Amino acid sequence: MPPQRSSPGARPPWRSRKPAPRREKIAQAAAAVAAQEAEVERIDDQLAKHTIRAPFAGWVVERFTEKGQWLSRGGLVARIAELDRVKIVAHVPELSVRFVKPGAEVRLEFDSAPAQT
Repeated sequence: MPPQRSSPGARPPWRSRKPAPRREKIAQAAAAVAAQEAEVERIDDQLAKHTIRAPFAGWVVERFTEKGQWLSRGGLVARIAELDRVKIVAHVPELSVRFVKPGAEVRLEFDSAPAQT
């Protein structure tokens, strides 16, 4: 089979490839990646230092600050209630007292939260 001729002005196959990245470019890119990873670690550290966590799981029942507000050390942020066990004082009509027993389960309904019992 005779060799194929290429059209005039066409590049030879060895010249049509893109040059490989130079070692300096690779080293610069690796340094840039390392710098960005260090920046992400610094930001994560700052976020951890500025995040407030409650010492227990509960419900926020009162807020003393607004989102974005600066706080001073020891300042109040929110009041949190632990609702696993709740002590409730209720007035029971005298005729119903005989139906109330210590330790018995009860159902409570509140006008402010009618969908929750």
